[in-house]
Amino acid sequence: SLFHRVLTFVADHLTSVESLANIPELIGEQIFVCALRRRAFEEPARADRCLELFASVYHGAVLRSLCLRNCLLVINEYTEPIVTLSRHLVHLDLGCCHLGDGHEMVAAIAQFVSLQTLNLRENGLTDAGVRRLTLPCRMLGRGPLLLRELDLSGNAGIADKSAVSLACFTQLRHVNLSSTSVT
Repeated sequence: SLFHRVLTFVADHLTSVESLANIPELIGEQIFVCALRRRAFEEPARADRCLELFASVYHGAVLRSLCLRNCLLVINEYTEPIVTLSRHLVHLDLGCCHLGDGHEMVAAIAQFVSLQTLNLRENGLTDAGVRRLTLPCRMLGRGPLLLRELDLSGNAGIADKSAVSLACFTQLRHVNLSSTSVT
C-alpha cells in the first residue's frame, strides 16, 4: 500500500527528516519499528541523529526506564545514544558500573530533567562526583529537579560534604547512603 511505501521511505531517510512534530504517536511508533527492521540504528553516526529525532518529539514514550546495572562496557561503547535516549527517563539504574567521578555519564545525568529514581550504587564515586552530579542543579537551578529516590550506597568515597550538595534536590524523599563514609 501507499502508506507502507511512505513509511519505508521515511524510515530509510530518517537523517533527512527535520522533525516528527505533529506526527501522531501511533504513526511515529510505526516509523520507529520500520526503522528498526531496516537497521537504521546500527550505524553509530546515523543512530544518534535518528534517536534524537524520536526522543525530541515523543519524550517519555521512547524510553521511560533504563537498567544498565553492571554494564560498563555497554555504557562506554554507546554513551552518546544512551544520553540521547535518556533525556526524558524517569528511572535510571547504573548500579555496579564502577563509573568513577570523571565518567561522562555522571555529568550527562544533569540533562535528564524527568528523572525521579537514580541508582548509582557501587560506582566508585566520591564527594567530587556528587558535586559534579549536582552542579547544574546547585548553580543554574536545572537538571534532574524531580529526583525522589537516589541510591549512592557502596561508594566509600562519599562523605558528609555530599549531604550539602544533595540538598539542591528538593523533591528527594529517599537517599541510600549505606556503606559510604557519611556519618
